[in-house]
Amino acid sequence: PLDRFVAGDLTRLMVVAPPRHGKSEIVSRRLPAYLLGRQPDASIIACSHTAALASRMNRDTQRVIDDARYQAVFPETRLASKGVAGGRWVRTDELFEVVGRKGSYRSAGVGGSIVGMGFDIGIIDDPIKNQEQALSPTLREKVWEWYTSDFLTRQAKGARILLTVTRWHIDDL
Repeated sequence: PLDRFVAGDLTRLMVVAPPRHGKSEIVSRRLPAYLLGRQPDASIIACSHTAALASRMNRDTQRVIDDARYQAVFPETRLASKGVAGGRWVRTDELFEVVGRKGSYRSAGVGGSIVGMGFDIGIIDDPIKNQEQALSPTLREKVWEWYTSDFLTRQAKGARILLTVTRWHIDDL
């Protein structure tokens, strides 16, 4: 299914697995780097239950792209140097841009601001932190409201959305 998602044959995909089964490693760290390697002009927005976790996934994706093995396979996809002030391309824990291309990766916590950005590929990794949160009707409703009023409104024509979750409740996103 991920191959079909990458190819654009699937525009909506859910990956469901229990905690600690590698879904975030594949979907939130490696896959965005691979997608930007194949499509360096793609805009990706990736979200998780907290901004801190989303930023960590962002940094991990940057590390994959910076790796010499990745660069040997995808030489057109590279990032600005860290700590370079005044450069044309952004590189932070929340946003990075592909040098010389239109591609970008924006990370945010569920409920956080993604205003001003759009996506060709949207990834949501565990919008609910744990079972305790999943049992809260208020929190489930808040996630749904964010998804429908913020996240979905940022998709470009033909956008793909990938949701990876641990199922905690029948009414999970």
